[in-house]
Amino acid sequence: MFASSLPARTDPRVVTATGLALAAALAAALAVSPGLPAPVPTGDPAARVGARPSGVATLPPLYVPNTGQAAAGVRFEAHGAGGGLLFRARDVVLAGTGARMHFDGASPGARLDGTGRRPGVVNVLRGDRARWRTHLPTYAGVAYRGLYPGVDLRFAGRRATWSVAAGADAARIRWTYPGAAAVRARGDRTLAVRLADGRTRVDAPPVAWQRVDGKRIPVDVRYAVDRGGRVGFALGRHRRSGAIAIAMAAAAPAPAAAATAMAFSTFLGGLQWDEAMDVETDSAGATYVAGFTQSENARLARPVRSRHRGIMDAYVAKISPDGRTLQYATYLGGEDLDVANALAVDRAGNAYVAGRTGSADFPTRRARQSALDGRACQRVPRHERGTPCHDAFVAKLDSSGGALVYSTYLGGSHNEEAVGLAVDSRGRAYVTGNTDSTDFPTRNALQPRAGTRDCPTDLPCPTDVFLTKLSADGRSLGYSTYLGGLRSDTSGGVAVDRAGAAYLTGTTRSSNFPTRRALQRAVSKRACGPPPFVACPDLFVAKVRPSGRSLAYGTYLGGKEAETSGGIAVDRAGNAYVTGSTQSPDFPTVRPFQAALGNGSCSASAPPKELCADAFVAKLSAGGQRLRYSSYLGGNAEDQGLGIAVDRSGAAHVVGSTDSRAFRTASPLQAAIGGGIDAYVATVGPTGALAQSTFLGGSEAERANAIAVDARGRAHIAGRTLSENFPMVAPLQGAKAGDYDFFVTMLR
Repeated sequence: MFASSLPARTDPRVVTATGLALAAALAAALAVSPGLPAPVPTGDPAARVGARPSGVATLPPLYVPNTGQAAAGVRFEAHGAGGGLLFRARDVVLAGTGARMHFDGASPGARLDGTGRRPGVVNVLRGDRARWRTHLPTYAGVAYRGLYPGVDLRFAGRRATWSVAAGADAARIRWTYPGAAAVRARGDRTLAVRLADGRTRVDAPPVAWQRVDGKRIPVDVRYAVDRGGRVGFALGRHRRSGAIAIAMAAAAPAPAAAATAMAFSTFLGGLQWDEAMDVETDSAGATYVAGFTQSENARLARPVRSRHRGIMDAYVAKISPDGRTLQYATYLGGEDLDVANALAVDRAGNAYVAGRTGSADFPTRRARQSALDGRACQRVPRHERGTPCHDAFVAKLDSSGGALVYSTYLGGSHNEEAVGLAVDSRGRAYVTGNTDSTDFPTRNALQPRAGTRDCPTDLPCPTDVFLTKLSADGRSLGYSTYLGGLRSDTSGGVAVDRAGAAYLTGTTRSSNFPTRRALQRAVSKRACGPPPFVACPDLFVAKVRPSGRSLAYGTYLGGKEAETSGGIAVDRAGNAYVTGSTQSPDFPTVRPFQAALGNGSCSASAPPKELCADAFVAKLSAGGQRLRYSSYLGGNAEDQGLGIAVDRSGAAHVVGSTDSRAFRTASPLQAAIGGGIDAYVATVGPTGALAQSTFLGGSEAERANAIAVDARGRAHIAGRTLSENFPMVAPLQGAKAGDYDFFVTMLR
């Protein structure tokens, strides 16, 4: 019911209110029948400004001072006026949308005060007990005094009223909407503001009047927008020697984004454990998935390999754009364990798959490395032989899916695993992963040697990240390099831009991880272990120049607790987008839609009830030295960010898993958690506003591991589910076959 940065549904303890006047006001508001129009006064020519549509009942606005419950810089907050408002010294923010009204050229001496003291009080019980605030006074409105010479602005109810003193210049009134895509005064005198997330809010026409001989005389007025996007008023004939009032909507919320709907949703699997680890799409909107299967009866179509051969096989499939046809599906593996972790698709529809294999008979073709190089992993004293190691693998399937263009091992004498894959416009694959080999193949390397020390008796050994660029035919290395320091470093994914620069993310505990032009220069100093006294892992983000020989930038990103990496994407301008999970209450945030860690188990003052983590999403500037935005994303329990994609508009689409009943949602397709753990899908607008967020799951457990967005803006999501009642629409496979199954869902 009341929150400055979290929607009410994220915490049922958010507010308590006392006072007969407030109770009566609430009762009156709730008494409005759903089928009747909300009451609007009729005697005031400004009454129609900001009026709610028929059938919408809203709580009366409460204006409350910020005493620490809201973000720094917020002076007052109001909720119940058709959207939350945050009042700062020189701007007003419509909470939940990112829309901001900034007063251009405002007087430095302007004051912001509460007006019309109400008898009720508010208690804000949000987050840790130290952040609770009680007995806060409530006001009927707030007023900016002296905002411009002779001009005040008062917010009350559902409108804002400018008061221009006699002789003052109304033309001084100017405001902007920073970050908005477009602002336009329309012919019907409304003001249309197209937000960065694609929604458009439309403010009702303004109303102006003067009092002459005790009578209210209407004055013609309309919005005026100059070439710089500054908004003001164009007034008709009026007495310049008299005061004038101009009323406009206080908080006309943007219409909800177009309702998310499922284009299709299907199970895909056999009797045993099947899990999709990555998803991609092509120019036609087809869905490609890759992962692993233990099922000997997995669904196949035009397979490269038609028989399950080992402990676990990699699995690759392509589904038609309408979701009705399995265009191909194949096993890919040998006699040991094989897992596909990453997937990419080129312009011709060829699919590239990368992962790990312990199979000496993994299918190879035109291989740069034709044999498994791992030797004697897990060798310990008094044991003559160790078990085989894993190598990374990279394979390219042709557009039919029925043949390998190339397939190769990639590794040294110990363990490797590929976890990320991207392809450039020339068909060259960029592969990243983890290695504990001191002889991993390198070429044109920015770091030719491993940063970690050999540890033949320390299991598991610390790893370095690797990044390898393969030629288009898969036969040679364009470059290949380690990336890491003395402690363990792990990869979380790779993206590539149009110039061929590679963007990496992952986690590191190394104080000497390679950095350049860093946004954050040092790893967290708090010890998490294991082993003891080793720093907590921080996220890293790095951009490698097209030559592979140097970093354009490299930075740590994190707080005093642990972070994990969930993926990276890059837009056409070279901005990098990252997601993952954090336990840090001081994770760096900029323009957050959720400013604080929501998981109660992360509190130092309370016993843990769940695993501690919230997801996060952050956007870095093209130079890597600024956060465009950064926000927590979560609820009251554990939340993980596991995949990210960016569309042509610059909106970031994030998926993962949550067991938070109070996970943050916005225009949800599924408003409540379905089981113990659900998948979720969230969309963050280009400037950091949460545009949409929804649960996705049935009565058991789900996890969304990956997301891709096609040219039409449709989201392709894949992961795993245990739920018999996972939401299905036009399914290719309508029932769960056994243990975990793939789920593949397209949202439009």
